[in-house]
Amino acid sequence: MATNKPPVDNVRKGGVRKRSQLRTKDNRLQIMLNHEELEAIDNWRFKMRMPNRAAAVRELINRGLRADGFDSADGRKSSDYGVLNQH
Repeated sequence: MATNKPPVDNVRKGGVRKRSQLRTKDNRLQIMLNHEELEAIDNWRFKMRMPNRAAAVRELINRGLRADGFDSADGRKSSDYGVLNQH
């Protein structure tokens, strides 16, 4: 007997996400902004014709990271950015 139930999301059941799942845009980041910060992001978003606020924030983060010389495809790990060098 077949059912039309959607597949169970193991993350909600206490499972661990696979590495392939972490590459999707289903990771949530919540931040608190004051009125002026949010207004600046929205003004930039409309000027740049971004489709939504989330896309604008992602683009601003990417631009900031690239401006500081960080590239997500350069093979570095988070452990490479420790406070203390252990060489």
